[in-house]
Amino acid sequence: MKKKCSAFFSVCLMVAFLFGQSGLIGARAATPSSKGKLAIAEMKKMYNITWTSNTYPEVEIYGLKYKCGTRYKGMPYTQYWNARNKTYSEFLSDPAMVYAAPIYRYFLSQPKNPDGTKRELGNDCSAAVAAAWRAAGSGVSKSISTGSMYNAAISSTGCMKKRGSYGGSDTKTTRGWLTSSNYISVFSALKPGDVCFYHTKKSDGTHTGHAILITDVNTTSKTVSYIDQIGKQWRIDSAAHSTWTSGTKSFWSLYSDGYVPITTSDITI
Repeated sequence: MKKKCSAFFSVCLMVAFLFGQSGLIGARAATPSSKGKLAIAEMKKMYNITWTSNTYPEVEIYGLKYKCGTRYKGMPYTQYWNARNKTYSEFLSDPAMVYAAPIYRYFLSQPKNPDGTKRELGNDCSAAVAAAWRAAGSGVSKSISTGSMYNAAISSTGCMKKRGSYGGSDTKTTRGWLTSSNYISVFSALKPGDVCFYHTKKSDGTHTGHAILITDVNTTSKTVSYIDQIGKQWRIDSAAHSTWTSGTKSFWSLYSDGYVPITTSDITI
């Protein structure tokens, strides 16, 4: 009887192991490549850096007001393409930034141009992605936008290309590039360090879009984890005190919001 129980127990353990290995039991997360790890690490640095506004009554960047004496998390938000210091290391070395060693804290004064006018500092969603990819060794431009991602998804350019197989033509929007029958397989091909973005060209000539860096992919639960620079004033005024967010999105949510995946073409994420 003991031998039968022991054999039965061994079989149960083997079945559980095999099911777990195949992803049928439990959630299986993707393993980042070495380049993917570097991109994610850079994104986390930009997301996690904390600093205190040091100009009364506030530091103002891209119309967003950071109140004096308040501690903020993440690099400031700006959409100005020629803003200085878009990467983590450049931000810390900016003349407006001072590190107070005795209390281990960074203080940011109002960035100014030589003529005394306010100067832009920081990045937006796509510039943050560029900084992350460049930290991994890509030659992608610091000033990419969701518009340039849109073009690269149609035809590889600017050190970027689509991730996976999906339709992409100049339909003025990424919405509709994926279908209800292929979106799961497309997002399942994502690798940590890749990017999902959406982009729309409006009839008045303006553009809207957003990009998020993927930090994890789970094909069992059909979800991704992400970090993004979102730039919302309400988040600065809230307890978050940050223009950055992170979280989890389902494949369905990405598809419904018009996101498509893109990656680098000059390095392997």
